[in-house]
Amino acid sequence: MPILKVNDTYSFILSENLFCDYFMVKDELKEINKDNKQEDLFVLNNFDLIARGGLLKYTQLPWLDEFKLKYEEALMPVILPQVQKVYDSGDYKKALEITRIVLSIDPFNAEAIKYKLKALRRIKGIEYARAVYDEFIIEYKRSLDVDYPISFDKICSNKTERQ
Repeated sequence: MPILKVNDTYSFILSENLFCDYFMVKDELKEINKDNKQEDLFVLNNFDLIARGGLLKYTQLPWLDEFKLKYEEALMPVILPQVQKVYDSGDYKKALEITRIVLSIDPFNAEAIKYKLKALRRIKGIEYARAVYDEFIIEYKRSLDVDYPISFDKICSNKTERQ
């Protein structure tokens, strides 16, 4: 991909032959917002791309922050509702993957941690899920200086399973 430098500013020169997964996902997100396209089809069709997590997650440059934030803000309302649908369908591994994506964008998202723990309980057992919860609440307390308000038992009880 050619790069152009003009007055201390670098630009990529894009051509019709260039494939960029970011543009593809961004265009799909616009279609969902514009045409009420089904969100679950978006997640299904683009899962491999969005499963990579946040945009440019290993690139920490202040000038990219707004660009990355806009992408994440557009992605979250589309993928977050899918977590419960996928979990309820019994695909616990995919639910776990979606929660990983959500938590990479918003590490303390209550819905994502709830379904992550529920899926882990189903896949790896209650002790494993509890250990993940214990790590989560330590990080929550360290980061926000308050205790996590929802107990493990409330999240993973069999009563919440039937709701």
